[in-house]
Amino acid sequence: MANAPAVPAVPAAPAARGSDRLLIAGAAAGPLFFASALTQMVTREGFDITRHPISQLATGGT
Repeated sequence: MANAPAVPAVPAAPAARGSDRLLIAGAAAGPLFFASALTQMVTREGFDITRHPISQLATGGT
């Protein structure tokens, strides 16, 4: 059989650019914040979400 035509090599996928990484980080920030706040709400004694803002979790005791 004659020489088969060469199959061009598939180029490798380009590395993630900085903007792609920022988009991924931004998309992950919301769920990560919510999971962190929920964990703190459950473990903080005396914290009541109906009376205290979530931002108060970062200030220490209620």
